[in-house]
Amino acid sequence: MLDINMPKMNGKYVALELSKHPHLKKVPTVVFTTSNNSMDRMFFERLSINFFTKPMKHQEYVGTIAHLLSYCKQ
Repeated sequence: MLDINMPKMNGKYVALELSKHPHLKKVPTVVFTTSNNSMDRMFFERLSINFFTKPMKHQEYVGTIAHLLSYCKQ
């Protein structure tokens, strides 16, 4: 799980680094961020990384977290 605004190394940089390595490319990766910028979303979609914007309402947040946890079962 990545966030765009991670300290030291942002999520975009990490995603690009992962995409350079064939064995790491296969690791399921998602972005969970406060950004709802369409350019950010397109950046990650080009790398086949799912992008989730952190919801503002508690119930939506719970649903999003449940969806994100489903990636752990893969």
